[in-house]
Amino acid sequence: GDGDAVRTFDARARGLTAAVEQAEYAAERVTEIAAALDRKTDTREQRQVIAALEGEVSRAYDALDSLIRVQDKRVQRKYELRNLRTLAQTQLAEYETITTPKARRARAGELTDCFAALQALVLTAAEEDRRTRIVEEAYTDEIWNNFTFTVMEERAKKRLAAAYLDVLQPYLRTRVREVSSCEEATELLGALDDAYDRMLALRDADTEDLEDQLRDVKDPLRILELINGYAPPQ
Repeated sequence: GDGDAVRTFDARARGLTAAVEQAEYAAERVTEIAAALDRKTDTREQRQVIAALEGEVSRAYDALDSLIRVQDKRVQRKYELRNLRTLAQTQLAEYETITTPKARRARAGELTDCFAALQALVLTAAEEDRRTRIVEEAYTDEIWNNFTFTVMEERAKKRLAAAYLDVLQPYLRTRVREVSSCEEATELLGALDDAYDRMLALRDADTEDLEDQLRDVKDPLRILELINGYAPPQ
């Protein structure tokens, strides 16, 4: 029932919040440890601090790996989440080749940020089907048919809804499966979240001009640009 749906949503929200907080904590810890390294002059002490730094990197990777493993198998296959794990493993392997303390410290901070972005991307991918249903429901009107005396469903703002559901979303989902860098993961995460938020915000806005601009547009990047950049008339 509705109560079950709300409880499921709340559980997911709490899971997302916990993952984000864990990632933020890891990044803060790396910053603190890096600052401690700057204060150490003794070589042995520096090695101890670097070991602590590497422990945080390892924990950040383990958190990502665990998050991928607990996802539904269908979600894992649909978005090829193993590729995100492979990307993280590659980043770790490259980190192991760095020999100077200063460079390892700098890279440790970048890696924890990277693994945090990959965690967020996994969680967003897991929510994509639910997001699709929400947008589909938001852009569906119930119309009374005087001839059949029944309520019929009709798609509202057909061009805008189709641009998002049929062109942009499939493109972004393909991009999730093909992510090849931390920077790309961060960029994609922003695109997925921004497009979804905009679609909900535009449902009750005046989008006549936007729908005119979307006429015959099939380039997903152009659709993303139009949706995110549109300012409804006041």
